[in-house]
Amino acid sequence: MKQAKKSLTAKEFLLIAIIAFLCFIILPVSFKYTIGGIGVLVICMVLPIGILLYFLLKAIQTPTPRNIMVAIALVLLFAFYIWISTPNVPTPAQCTFPTGILCVTSKLSAGTGKLTLEIGQGTGHRIIVTGVSCTKNTSWEYATNSFIDYEPDTNVTIESRSMAYVAKEDSSGGIANVTCTDQNGAALTSTNIGARYNGKIYINYTEADTNIQRIVVGTFSVRFEA
Repeated sequence: MKQAKKSLTAKEFLLIAIIAFLCFIILPVSFKYTIGGIGVLVICMVLPIGILLYFLLKAIQTPTPRNIMVAIALVLLFAFYIWISTPNVPTPAQCTFPTGILCVTSKLSAGTGKLTLEIGQGTGHRIIVTGVSCTKNTSWEYATNSFIDYEPDTNVTIESRSMAYVAKEDSSGGIANVTCTDQNGAALTSTNIGARYNGKIYINYTEADTNIQRIVVGTFSVRFEA
């Protein structure tokens, strides 16, 4: 005589409810706001995995429709739990220029979208920076067809192997008015703290000794800051 297959008991369902309550509500909040975050994270990861494996094995050993549905639901819940509880790893800020120009300090201000940028230069020439543009327009044509100039007119002279701010919100003159824009040159719609901005920085400068004008293009990927 075949032994009847057993479905999940009321106690097991209660255990599932307790684990779900602990690991989806209490423990993630505790991990975020308490010093004992590592221990909480271990508990909150190991415990659900153990429970999940237990019920998966139970569904395999006694594959009743009820057990199978519970196992599937737990797998989906666990996947969702991993998604919401995994700490967000911040993407590193990126501010890079070709050889000769170094990004020393960069910041994009929330609310205003204004750029703060300090560069170092080792071109072998004294350079006179006459304009900086920060935009999401990444086409090469932008560098050749756009008028990149400070407003009002400002010159920033930088000796070779020296550093200087070419954009600074709390400064004066043209360098205080460099604002990052979208690909069409319009003001950004989202400048909240933490929002990411991906674009290009175009620096228009002239070599003082040769009088050659150049536009250098840098990659700029940062989050808005207060």
